[in-house]
This record gives sequence, C-alpha cells and structure tokens, in this order.
Amino acid sequence: MDLDEGPGGRNQKEDKDVYESTIDKTFQKFADRLAQNPEQVIRYEFKGQPLLYSKHDNVGKLLAGSGKDSSKVTTTSVNGNRIPRCRNCGAGRIFEVQLTPHAIMELEREETSIDGMEWGTIIVGVCERDCQQKGMPDGGVGYVEEWAGVQWEELNERR
Repeated sequence: MDLDEGPGGRNQKEDKDVYESTIDKTFQKFADRLAQNPEQVIRYEFKGQPLLYSKHDNVGKLLAGSGKDSSKVTTTSVNGNRIPRCRNCGAGRIFEVQLTPHAIMELEREETSIDGMEWGTIIVGVCERDCQQKGMPDGGVGYVEEWAGVQWEELNERR
C-alpha cells in the first residue's frame, strides 16, 4: 500500500511539482517581501536592486535579463538588458526607488471617483552621474527627465 497516493492515483510529490510549476516565482518573491511590511509605499535603495513584480512583462524582461537566475536585476550590462541611458548626458542609470501596491490605497484614500489603479509597481532609474540640465548656469535650478518603468497588474496570470 502506497501511503503517498491520494485520490486519482497521484502522489503528493507530483501534486507539489505541478503546483510549483504554475507559480510565478518572481511575483511570489515580490508578495512575500512586501508581506513583511504591508504598509510600505516606497522601497528606496540607491544603487540597489528593484523588486520585480513580474519578469514576463516589458520592464521585467528589460531588467531581469536573459539568464536563468532572475534574483539579480540588471541595470547596466554589456548585453543590452538595462535601464535606458540618461538622455541628458549619456551616462548609465541606476535603480533608486520604487512604488509598492500599498501606494495605490494611500493615493485613493479620499477619492471616491477613482476606479482603481492597476499597476503592481513603478521602478525609477536615475542618472548615475546625477547630471544637471544642459545649459544651466552654475547654481541654477533645472530638471532632467529620469526613467520610470511601470509593471502593470495582470490578474489573469496570477494563480
């Protein structure tokens, strides 16, 4: 008698293998990490690693690279998987901050007319040289456009 067999003749190991193959491991890592601090609205880690919501969307593919190990996010590399370079000075960009899903609740707290935002996270990359707007006099104030990658929530892919 095989004690591991359940209804239908499949054992628990087979069920576990099937279940784990259907889980989006990147999303699960994201959810587990945010569950440690569910009221967090931003993650700040200058020159750090963003926490990807998915590796299957455009932002995830851009940052996760093509390697099998998706634990490290690529912000600059020789193979082209990176946050786009600074348009102002041409330097590379680095991760600085990202908005988490709890930010949606905070932004909508007093709004009754908003149907709800549908993003999972917003990742911001900034110029590694912290450049200033071209043509600004010394001590002048200017603005440089940085890069933001939005990872949209896709409910049909979550299991």
